[in-house]
Amino acid sequence: MGWFSNTLTPNRINNEIQIYKSMDNLSNAAQTLATANEFIQDQHRRAQGLSAQAFSLQGVSSSLGRQLQIAENELAAYLVDGHRTGEEMAECVENTLLFQAQFHAPRMQRNVSSSGKQIAAVIYQNAEAMCRNVQSLRQEHESTVNAAVSTINNADREMNGVLTWSHSSFLSGLN
Repeated sequence: MGWFSNTLTPNRINNEIQIYKSMDNLSNAAQTLATANEFIQDQHRRAQGLSAQAFSLQGVSSSLGRQLQIAENELAAYLVDGHRTGEEMAECVENTLLFQAQFHAPRMQRNVSSSGKQIAAVIYQNAEAMCRNVQSLRQEHESTVNAAVSTINNADREMNGVLTWSHSSFLSGLN
């Protein structure tokens, strides 16, 4: 029964496979979120620099400067939500690792009074919920962030004559 040791059974193997798939999905989502957050942070800094440049070259009535400030605000809104989602992700990963350790302990040594199947189900549900949160972040911000990056690219091209950054759909990996 696994009270004193963990014997390898078909159910245990299935539960372990489910846990590893969940961990892999969670890891991929965390990496994609970190990459997206870093990209947006870089674009936000870029918008700030270009906005200052536009106002210094064209004055306070600069239409381009105002467009860049709107882009900055859109990116800042993402950064708030992206940071919050990143904190939730870190907590989810930490909890998942704790549950995974409980799964590998014999039942008598567990701090939770759950079966391996129940632990695997909790890990799966937590990972799926976190992946849905990342997907929601993408859906909520994708169009505004892509528009902001386009504005920044256009401003860079207009003021500096070059395009120093490019993007496709930056959040396309958040799925």
